[in-house]
Amino acid sequence: PPFSEAALTATERRLLDALAARQGAVVSKGTLLNEVWGLPPESQSRTLYSTMDRLRKKIEPDPKHPRH
Repeated sequence: PPFSEAALTATERRLLDALAARQGAVVSKGTLLNEVWGLPPESQSRTLYSTMDRLRKKIEPDPKHPRH
């Protein structure tokens, strides 16, 4: 669906906001884990990857080859 129609969870929205605030910049996994989930930057959690996967499926025309 077009981005404007994608229904995002609160966590997906926080992740998208964190990335949009740094548009064009590389953002570390640790920074996102801390900012979006409140986890320590050195956390080994895979939650970022699963949330990013869900988010790409919602906003990307071809999630296997993301443009954003």
